[in-house]
Amino acid sequence: AVSYSYDNSCESVPVMGFLDKFSGFVVGGFESFFYWYGKKVSTYPWYFILGCLLGSGLCGIGLISFSEETNAFKLWVPSNSDFVRNNEWLQRNFPPDTRFNNILITAPNVLTPEVLLQMFRIHEAVAQVDLQDGKSWSDICKNVLELFGYNETTYLALTEEKILQKVRAELPISTTLNRPLDLTELLSLVRDEQGQVIGAKAATMTWLGQVDIDNLDGSTSDTGTGLPVDQLSLDFENAVFDIFEDARANLTELGGDLFINIAKGYDDIAADTIVGDAFMMPVGFTIVFIYVMIMLGGFTCVETRALLSLVGCASIGLTILVTYGLCSAFGLFYGPMHNVIPFLMLGIGIDDMFVIMQCFDNLKPSEVDFSDPVKMIGLTMKHAGVAITVTSLTDFLVFIVGSSTSLPALRSFCLYCGVGIIAVYFFQATFFVAALTLDLRRIEQGRNGLCFCFKHKSFIFEENKKDPISQRIFGFIGRAITIPVVKVIIGVVTLALLGVGIWGTVELQVRFESVWFLPPDSYLRKWFDSRIEFFPSDGELVTVYMTELNYPQELDQIDALAQSLALSTDIVRSTNAWFPDYAEYVNHHIGFGDDGLGIPGEVLTPENFNNFTSQFLTSPLGSRWQPNFHPVEELVCGSPLTPLKMVTFSFTHKRFEATGEKIQAMAKVKELISDQQFSSNVFAMTMEYSNWETDQVIESELYRNLGVSMLCIFVTTLILLANIQASILVMLCVVMTLVDVLGFMHFWGLTIDVVSSIIVIISIGLCVDYSAHIAHTFMTVKGDRNERAVHTLHDIGAAVLNGGISTFIALILLVASDSHVFSSFFRIFLLVVLFGLFHGLIFLPILLSLIGPKPYSHYEEKEKKSLYEANDSKEPVNHVVEKY
Repeated sequence: AVSYSYDNSCESVPVMGFLDKFSGFVVGGFESFFYWYGKKVSTYPWYFILGCLLGSGLCGIGLISFSEETNAFKLWVPSNSDFVRNNEWLQRNFPPDTRFNNILITAPNVLTPEVLLQMFRIHEAVAQVDLQDGKSWSDICKNVLELFGYNETTYLALTEEKILQKVRAELPISTTLNRPLDLTELLSLVRDEQGQVIGAKAATMTWLGQVDIDNLDGSTSDTGTGLPVDQLSLDFENAVFDIFEDARANLTELGGDLFINIAKGYDDIAADTIVGDAFMMPVGFTIVFIYVMIMLGGFTCVETRALLSLVGCASIGLTILVTYGLCSAFGLFYGPMHNVIPFLMLGIGIDDMFVIMQCFDNLKPSEVDFSDPVKMIGLTMKHAGVAITVTSLTDFLVFIVGSSTSLPALRSFCLYCGVGIIAVYFFQATFFVAALTLDLRRIEQGRNGLCFCFKHKSFIFEENKKDPISQRIFGFIGRAITIPVVKVIIGVVTLALLGVGIWGTVELQVRFESVWFLPPDSYLRKWFDSRIEFFPSDGELVTVYMTELNYPQELDQIDALAQSLALSTDIVRSTNAWFPDYAEYVNHHIGFGDDGLGIPGEVLTPENFNNFTSQFLTSPLGSRWQPNFHPVEELVCGSPLTPLKMVTFSFTHKRFEATGEKIQAMAKVKELISDQQFSSNVFAMTMEYSNWETDQVIESELYRNLGVSMLCIFVTTLILLANIQASILVMLCVVMTLVDVLGFMHFWGLTIDVVSSIIVIISIGLCVDYSAHIAHTFMTVKGDRNERAVHTLHDIGAAVLNGGISTFIALILLVASDSHVFSSFFRIFLLVVLFGLFHGLIFLPILLSLIGPKPYSHYEEKEKKSLYEANDSKEPVNHVVEKY
């Protein structure tokens, strides 16, 4: 908190720099406006209060259009990305009709008769699910029970030796589907030193549901996974979830556990998280209210300001109503990050309120007249209005820059916050100031702070008390940092912190996983964590989609693409392409290549292609590739193939550890596809590419937005401080704070993701506030540099500290949240407050004491007793309230 006061009587100053003149003009204009505005509000306080309430109510009507977005693709994937465009094409032309549901069972050894029997009973319970229309679960896909069949008698007769004998078979065969089983996909096997299977730590069971695409209910489609779903599928998933929950108790008795992943889980848990975190808002507001009440008022019946503090917190409530209403009316969606907006507005709003109250407390004794509250409020807002305008403007600029992101969730969040900054600024300058006017009238009349109807017969209000203990402490700190040895020690500590910060910043990774938005204690998050532990991926399985090509003429390009991927061993582990089998069948079985090169050297006619492909897909060699071909009409044995809408093949990436490797691999795949110059759209896609594309833009946008934000704020600071040297020192402290924050984020286990990137950008505004207040106050006092540094900390140090504390208190409850958004906000803001206050209150005053600029030329020297001497005895000037 700081008050800006400029003397604009330029006639007394023969020479004034351009910046000094311009700053005096701007700030002087602001002061004149806010002096007028403060007097207007205090003259008609009830009109302004009612106007604020009415305006908030009208804005709140916009909540009718409130919409919440839980689709991960629409939240976290760049709106202009290849993934979004290709995924939308697939949704339109080939809407997925499969619902993945899986459980992961763990035990000391799952290859025991007892555990397999429990798995069989789970299978039987799911198979017996019967809904109202008589439909039941379609069928089971991939589980170890296929080795033994689905007869309970079999499992009752099993022994561990028989189980291991089946598992150790060279080619395990499904007894139900008569197909080979890849047990590494179904079991987390344990082997001895010779490589022989001796058990398994985990097993998976997977069920695939089929969605009735032709009878979708619009209210149940496009859920958190972005996949369409009908009500029948949701009913099935609810039923099997209860079965899985019951089965967990039985497995616990065997020393095991069961982890659940049902298709509807992400959407349900995301919604529950938003509702679950809502309880923290009233608790947080209560804590802040108590803190504000203690800091704003005294401990007498008249001086207490409980109701004024309540009004200050209510201003935040009005801010939230206006923000949500207006943004909803303009079609902005509400996402997971938006949960933190109330806490963010609370911290910013309370800081503005403290600025206003400090400026009121800083009024000179000659300006304090409780019988004329209009004048007092005018003088208060003359100084406070400029201060809260500076901080609000810098914060607003940061959010405007952030809204330029291509990530939809961040764009909506920044726009919400931008509106919120304007709203909280207006309400604190109007609603709170009007309430302050009424509170001054109450004090002048000697009315009780809690019960207005009660008047105290006599009350003495000391308008000029001794320096608060906080100011005396900062005066002592100021004197301490002028000691050369202390300066050296603090300089060394600062450089050491900067070195650690640089190290951590270099090591800081860019990584984003949408699963992080699931609470750690949710059943779905536990499934993902267990999946990583027991079934670590060897690499992402990617599908190549070839849409509406001239297939007879482009077979050579399809073959070339598959071969180039297979040869890219730096990014691809294996390929699974149909063309080699297709060429073998056409050239040798049909005999197309007997008189020539065969394919791909020779071009098939459309008629030959349709006939040959139909024969291939119904042959023993090609039948397994049928799911990769999507003709307009269903394939009929003996009939030519109808035109193809899409053909696919797949490949598997190598396992990548670093984010940069993933992004480079994805870029190389796109390049290989582009090199073939297909006649229509061909693209490679896996769900993981959505995260990789997000990672690709996060880092570049973070540093771009940081640069633009700092440039905008530097220009703003330069105009208001009117001194290049002071502005550079402020920005130096801001840069050092950001480096330290980024570095210690790495050591705290955080990464650069969609949440942390926007928090770091937001933190610029807070860093500037801490340092700019110190620099400005330093420019308004005279003496040598050491004396000015001491005066600066004495006058403004406590207020800056209080601003940091109020921000911290507003977010303190977030430490207990399981939400990735809330926990990230708390940890990063804690780092921002700690490092921001250190650089603003300790390091910057030392810099100023060494190389600080001269004071403003248009400030008269203040008559102050040196703070190197004791200054604890001011004569109190008392205001006696009339007796009633």
